[in-house]
Amino acid sequence: MPSTLLDLCNNVLLRTGYQSVSTVVGNNALNARKILAAAQMEGRTLARMDWKILLKRNVLTTASSAETYSLPTDFDRFIDNTHWALSRHNPMDGPVTTQRWQANKSGVVTIGVFERFQVRADANSNRIFLDPVPTSAEQFTFYYATNTWCRSHGGARQSQWKQDNDCLLLDDLVYELGLESRWLRTNGRPFEMVALEYEREKRKAFARDGGLADLSMAPPSDDFTPLANVGETGFGP
Repeated sequence: MPSTLLDLCNNVLLRTGYQSVSTVVGNNALNARKILAAAQMEGRTLARMDWKILLKRNVLTTASSAETYSLPTDFDRFIDNTHWALSRHNPMDGPVTTQRWQANKSGVVTIGVFERFQVRADANSNRIFLDPVPTSAEQFTFYYATNTWCRSHGGARQSQWKQDNDCLLLDDLVYELGLESRWLRTNGRPFEMVALEYEREKRKAFARDGGLADLSMAPPSDDFTPLANVGETGFGP
């Protein structure tokens, strides 16, 4: 059964010689407020790794003459080399650097088989920009890591703890060791041994997360990164 916020915090408090608490969220006692702050920070930090529970596939449909598109509401970061134009079965080129994007838009016009994309500000949020601008409805897909590392008691994914009975989506042992290390450091107590155990368990958990692929002596054949936009026809006699 997934661990709740209250369970995780009380496990750390008791193990480090502090009294347990009946509530964490909304509790004005100093220790409750301190460990809640540490719990929020540990969740945000641990979610910077590409745990399988955080990975999602997004498919967006373009509209004619529309250059920009919204990112998913729970978007945190792209998973590299997963961007594909489904309608054409081609990989996409990007994220394109600002310098290259400017050259494509302001310099000599180039034509190729791969669509380019970039993420940058549009009003008050980041959006995906496509080049060339779509002229019809097409589908593009990519994988991304979400910012939702815990969930409510009812199952709604969240990017922070909101209630005592919220549940963790990440590895319980790794999270608890990280929280314990933060808690000891916050209170000026020795934390180095716990931090070492935390890093060791984190590496092991991440290595086996989602299972391990078979090792092959052959070079990888499923990763393709286009180096240039080159026409698909016109070669040879």
